[in-house]
Amino acid sequence: MSSVHHSTAARQSGFGGRDLGRTDGASDEVMMILEAANDLGDHDTVAVCHRIIEANRMGTPVAQADMQVVLTYFR
Repeated sequence: MSSVHHSTAARQSGFGGRDLGRTDGASDEVMMILEAANDLGDHDTVAVCHRIIEANRMGTPVAQADMQVVLTYFR
């Protein structure tokens, strides 16, 4: 069984107290932004979301710049 991987950067930023890590390497927030970015043709944000998902799957830290994109996407 796969364990949940949490990056230090994700825990430190908090994502509003929510956790980025799940067993499948994605959170609801990242998946929602990925879907919106796909719908809007926002290829740069799609790439950011994929990097976050992959980092969580690998158990590696998420880049702060990528986290900022996700944190501010709907603002």
